[in-house]
Parts: sequence; structure tokens; C-alpha cells
Amino acid sequence: MRFTTALLAVAPLAAAEITLNNQLEFVEWVSQHGKNYPTVEEYAYRLSNWVKKNEWLINHRATAVDATYTVDHNSMSDWSEEEWDAILVGKIDEADLADHSLDADESEYVEPPLQAISNGESFFNWCDKGACNPVVD
Repeated sequence: MRFTTALLAVAPLAAAEITLNNQLEFVEWVSQHGKNYPTVEEYAYRLSNWVKKNEWLINHRATAVDATYTVDHNSMSDWSEEEWDAILVGKIDEADLADHSLDADESEYVEPPLQAISNGESFFNWCDKGACNPVVD
């Protein structure tokens, strides 16, 4: 009964492109990933984010038929673009850069990998050595 009530409560809050099939797939995904949303508003927001990702996946699969990789939902499929950028991409506000200048010595700590390769250091493909796994969360 709670499940049906949640679906019916979200329907008016959600965008027009969210279908009952989307909601059912989302509930299955929520269960698979152990998600829990404390309010109907949060649920509707996460559902909307998930549907956007689902539409992207469907369109990508249709256009990238010769792709040598796989795309699918994962535990972050309900994240917004802002959450993705803030948590994983680490985009920095330009105003913040003005407050924090790099010390001259910091540039010596880490050598960028491509620079290391161009300096003649050896490079090998870990996949060729059998050290690569299938894509996981």
C-alpha cells in the first residue's frame, strides 16, 4: 500500500515525460541499490534525475550501435548534474582560484603521467598484463 501511495503521490510532482513504466523501473532500481528517500519531494527529484539518465542511456544505445563498451545505470543514476560535478568532477569556481595560488614548490611534487611517458619512462598497458576487470560501480 505504501508503494502504491508513493507512486500516486509522485505523479503530480513529476515531469510529463515520467511514465508509469519509468516509475516501476525506478522502484526496481531503488530496491537493487538500497536507496531510501525521506520525503515524497526527494523521491520525485531523484526519479526525475533517474529518468533523464535513462533517456540518455536509451538514446546512446540507439546511436552507438558499434560501441565497444557498455553503458548502464549504476548507484549514481539518481544524482543531478550539480551533484555529479561537485562530488566526482571537482569543478572549481574561478573565484576560488584567485584566493589560492600554488606555491612554487608544489609543481615539483607530481609529474603528469603524459609528461613522464614523453620523458622516456617505460609504459605498459595493464589490460595486456591481465590486470583489468569488467566495469563495476
